[in-house]
Amino acid sequence: MTPHPKLLHLESVRGLAAAAVVACHVVFAFAPPDRGGTPTVAGWESPAGRGVARLLLHPIGDGRLPVAVFFVLSGVVLSQGYLRSGGRADLGAACVRRFVRLGVPAGAATVLAWAVWRAGWADVGPAADVLAADGVSARWLRLLGPPDLSLSAAVGEACWGLYFLHPPSPPHRLFNCALWTMRVELYGSLLVYAFLGVFGRHPRAARLAGVAAGVAAAGGWVYPALFLAGVWLAFVRHARPAEGLSPAVGGGLLAAALWLGGQGEYLIDWWLPVPLVNRTVDSLDLFATPAAVLLVGAVLFCRPLAAALSARPLVRLGGISFGLYLAHMPVLLSAGVWTFAAVRPAAGHGPAVVAAGAVVFGLSAAGGWVLTVLADRPAADLGRRLADRLLRDRPAAGRASVAGTPVTPVGGTVPADAGDPVPAGARHPLLPGGGRVEGTKHRSGGLRPLFSWTGL
Repeated sequence: MTPHPKLLHLESVRGLAAAAVVACHVVFAFAPPDRGGTPTVAGWESPAGRGVARLLLHPIGDGRLPVAVFFVLSGVVLSQGYLRSGGRADLGAACVRRFVRLGVPAGAATVLAWAVWRAGWADVGPAADVLAADGVSARWLRLLGPPDLSLSAAVGEACWGLYFLHPPSPPHRLFNCALWTMRVELYGSLLVYAFLGVFGRHPRAARLAGVAAGVAAAGGWVYPALFLAGVWLAFVRHARPAEGLSPAVGGGLLAAALWLGGQGEYLIDWWLPVPLVNRTVDSLDLFATPAAVLLVGAVLFCRPLAAALSARPLVRLGGISFGLYLAHMPVLLSAGVWTFAAVRPAAGHGPAVVAAGAVVFGLSAAGGWVLTVLADRPAADLGRRLADRLLRDRPAAGRASVAGTPVTPVGGTVPADAGDPVPAGARHPLLPGGGRVEGTKHRSGGLRPLFSWTGL
């Protein structure tokens, strides 16, 4: 199913974030960064070589920014579906669909990773030995496995453990250690639906979402804050659908986000105590959280930037982004390790890292496409059928799809478009007083939208 045109740029952002995670894991495996964020590459010890290595890693840092972007995007997209339905979405059915949509592909990826481990293909030893001979730490690589190789352990992890059992932290002993995010995605999605169910029709829903995100972030709960920030961005975006940021402002916000969430996070490394809630917060998360909100906000509010991100290659990358993310760790621990160990003696450390990265990305993209076709898309259909069957006795009124493009619930008028079920001139149920839906023209207002769109 082709996404609505207004969502293509978000699909591209998700694809780029998945590619950034793959690149980050390749660097951490074969050229681990030092405490300043510079990848360690034998033969690149000169200031110029270290500067090049640092520049290559600059936009993604230690990977927290792209993961945070995933969570903000989930909050945005799930809220957009609710808004598109005019506040009549069946959120119970949405929860069922979400669990199936996450669970089936993640379960397939877990079984795939188990098969790779079981066959003996995932062996970090050769690459770790090569790194040790070069005087480069292989600590991160050696942490990855092996897990319990029994089939019962794999099935239990795929069906239950990823979501409801407390995994190791960091989850190095999972069959596919990248899947620690599935628990966060599931619970974050339920949080979004709970917020929409309680406050979605409130005239100040944008303000409430923004305040809730700020309180969660201040209390150290960065993951709930990211999902709630996505809700806030979705509501605010469609409160002022005809306005936009200028290219200069949008580009500036994007650059600030990449700096703050990339190398900016290495400027400080400490834990911040939060006495009121008896928690400590990793300073790196404090950098990645606002950076992800800035990045997604820049894409949402700057139409030229959104248009650039709607290019077909980027959209296609976004179409396999979930599968790419799910497949890349088994590929890295098998083909990636083999490639690095084979290329390093003849070509040197730097070319070996590049070769391993190319192999990992290429095979992960191919595996991601397979998972998308065989698991992700069928999971979406299965989720819809299962939700309909489980909830078929519920009243039909108000049951609507939660996939697509939103309509604002707060103040003013909203533009009617092809993806909007509320026709022009009709009264929209989420506008105060049942305000009418009208067509409007885009206006770009420089910095002014930063102050008029906050909803706060």
